[in-house]
Amino acid sequence: MKLILPLLIILTLPARPAIIEWRALWSGQPYGNTAAAEAIILIDTDLWNAATSDYETASLTASGILGLDLTVSGATTGNGTFTEADFDLYQWDTLGFALDLERELLGQALGTAFWGLRPSGESGDFNLISGLPASPTGTDYLELTTAGGTGDPMRLTSISLIPEPST
Repeated sequence: MKLILPLLIILTLPARPAIIEWRALWSGQPYGNTAAAEAIILIDTDLWNAATSDYETASLTASGILGLDLTVSGATTGNGTFTEADFDLYQWDTLGFALDLERELLGQALGTAFWGLRPSGESGDFNLISGLPASPTGTDYLELTTAGGTGDPMRLTSISLIPEPST
């Protein structure tokens, strides 16, 4: 007698990567200038806290930012490429709400507000702070200003996950 055993197929879903990349974009258009910035930010989601209120750190790596490349163009002063070594700390404020790190962050619901849509800070903040005269630095909520804060201001217009290439 032959026994026929059912074939058991186990499918495993890929684990959510602990390392993700974000693209952040800033524009000078709200201030009437042509400055723009684009950053590629490498995040370790095991270290990054998606639900933080008014968090600042001098150690970008300890907080989960493993890499940062920011390029400023179109500014009257302060154009160039900057890395995590050019920034002293970052600010991250979600008013205590967790954001979904795998989709566009601007506009995600925070109770009755939407993250990053009110430049007065009542809907959170993301900023990079530098003490170097050539680097852009945060000068207001969701705002970078070129040339150490003396150049063209730019408003954060997008911060979202860069999808992994499909295989």
